[in-house]
Amino acid sequence: RRSDEWGKGVVPGNDAATGPEVSGSRSDGTANAFPTAHVQTPTFSSHKVHGNYVDCVRWFGDLVLSKSVENVITLFQPQLGGSSGAGDLVTGSGFRKVQDFPLRKCDIWFMRFALAPDLTHMCCGNTAGEVFVWRMGSAGRHAAACATLAHKRCVKAVRQTAMTADGRTVIAACDEGTVWRWDLVDVKKDFKSGAGAGEKKRARMEKEKDDATDEGVDEGVDG
Repeated sequence: RRSDEWGKGVVPGNDAATGPEVSGSRSDGTANAFPTAHVQTPTFSSHKVHGNYVDCVRWFGDLVLSKSVENVITLFQPQLGGSSGAGDLVTGSGFRKVQDFPLRKCDIWFMRFALAPDLTHMCCGNTAGEVFVWRMGSAGRHAAACATLAHKRCVKAVRQTAMTADGRTVIAACDEGTVWRWDLVDVKKDFKSGAGAGEKKRARMEKEKDDATDEGVDEGVDG
């Protein structure tokens, strides 16, 4: 539903059998009640994937990507639970580690990674203002980043990243309140005929504004 069609939802009751009944009000004042599911038992839970708090989790098909404060993003296959003979739900705890995506200087909480909508790339920032990009589907137990995005004025912790649907733009939000953008640019057309011989295709990730423009921008100071 569009956000302007609904008012604040209320929970009038919480039936253990059917779950809470949530009602929302439309802009015309009419109410629309609908039942919601009440899931008490998770299908998977484990404290062995990471040794500390987990601050970011994403689905990758039927696999799971998760990150803690260990300078690594882990891809694993969870062994989901099911129903017991008595009809009770059983929580699975086993898992198989598939791959690790190491990154440096990412040992504090609340550093979220992002997947491209088509699941071809993943990106995550660190405490030094760098953003790492991985190509998903690469072989090996440890997948190295295919690109590292950095700028001399981007030096604070990158708390959140995002990628556009076409995977050609990366957005990074930093601790000091700045938002950075990098675009994937095909620079083959920048070379004249004969230049860069033997190079079929080259790509680079660059800041939206060049250094010359950036140097002319003064940082604001409160007060």
